Amino acid sequence: MGERKVLNKYYPPDFDPRMMPKGKSKKNMRCEVRMMLPMTVQCKKCGEYMYRGKKYSARVEYLEENYLGIRKVRFYGKCSVCANPFTMKTDPENEDYEVEEGVTRNFEARKILERERREAAEAREREEMGDAMKALEHRTIESKREMDALDDLDALRAMSRQAEKVDVNDLLKNVKRDEKQKKENEEQEEARLMEEFRKRRQKIRRLDDEDEDDDSKKDTSKRKRVEMGMENEAQKKRKDAFGAMPKVKINIRKRRRKDDTTTKSTEKKIDKTPAENNNNSSSGLLGGDYGSSSSSSDSN
Repeated sequence: MGERKVLNKYYPPDFDPRMMPKGKSKKNMRCEVRMMLPMTVQCKKCGEYMYRGKKYSARVEYLEENYLGIRKVRFYGKCSVCANPFTMKTDPENEDYEVEEGVTRNFEARKILERERREAAEAREREEMGDAMKALEHRTIESKREMDALDDLDALRAMSRQAEKVDVNDLLKNVKRDEKQKKENEEQEEARLMEEFRKRRQKIRRLDDEDEDDDSKKDTSKRKRVEMGMENEAQKKRKDAFGAMPKVKINIRKRRRKDDTTTKSTEKKIDKTPAENNNNSSSGLLGGDYGSSSSSSDSN
């Protein structure tokens, strides 16, 4: 039994490769390939969306049409839901694909932008062909734009180099330090506000105390004035009352010793205040008793 996979083949000595038959390919040859959709399309029959990059089996047909020596290719495919056939072909002129039938292509702003840029470039080329100054102006603008782009690129490179030099630990330390400083500043500001509020409250309290002291002083001075007025009135009344009393003459006689042969009597007139008059009256009474006793003794 021979091997299933033959690696070596026998070639006879008289083998001539030029005598091998050659297969002839058709002009519009079709072949089956597995490919992906180059853009997002929608089926016209069932409305199914087939997105860009979706794989499907397609038949490839090489057309006789060409653009600058590049042959165009047509692709035949089927919808993944309703098996509706659709076709599309290449567009070498616009570097894109062109939908022919079976599906509709979704709106793509990128393609429109590219088309506008291409049209603008073609219009500028047409202008430059007839005017040298216009071409020089365009080249100056382009060179300036390129210089700006290079400056931006250098700035980005410098930023990237600086970012490479930065240490993550140092960066974290700086962040923590900034947070700590911010917290301390907030605490200081809060303490300052509290101190200012406390001073204001003390000032208000002191003003209130001063007002109360002034009121108390006024009350005490008023009370003192009232008391002094009452005392003055009382003294005046006492003076008036005692001034109306009559003057009293008191005779005082002194008793001599027994050996004295003669006795003398003295009389004194004393004008005193009512309180003293009372005292003197009591003493006078005592003196009167002594006089009476002496007189009685003499009589005896």
